[in-house]
Amino acid sequence: HFCGAEHVGAAQVIFDEPPVTWVRMRHFQLEALKQLTLRLLRALPYYATRRSLLDKGLRVPGEVGPCSFTSPVTLLTSEANPGAHQLASEVKAAAERVVSSLSATLAQQGHSASMSRSMTRHASVTGVVRLQSAEAALGGAPTAEGWSSPSA
Repeated sequence: HFCGAEHVGAAQVIFDEPPVTWVRMRHFQLEALKQLTLRLLRALPYYATRRSLLDKGLRVPGEVGPCSFTSPVTLLTSEANPGAHQLASEVKAAAERVVSSLSATLAQQGHSASMSRSMTRHASVTGVVRLQSAEAALGGAPTAEGWSSPSA
């Protein structure tokens, strides 16, 4: 419990760290609540000597678990949104780092070299994430009403 001079107050535990992003959608709210709960649990004396109990985070029955794509993903960026292409480029680079890291891990664990090469080749040649201009993909440009066609 949070009382006494030797214990940190609950508000301090929550607010001394960077803010938790709150998105008003059920699954995102659940993640935000789990982050806040973990902050509080880590401050409790019980977990001071049992940190490993919290290493895997918290699980809530019925929550959405990790997911992945089974084929490359194309991110559309609009020229009307400055910074969108830069962000998409960062996502693409992060995805390729993950695939490359996984490939190296598989090689270290004794999986076939061809499997590792295949994963690395998939990430660098076909692309885990592809970037494309929304204007080119949708054949027009953004307007207040939606997308204009090239003939408009």
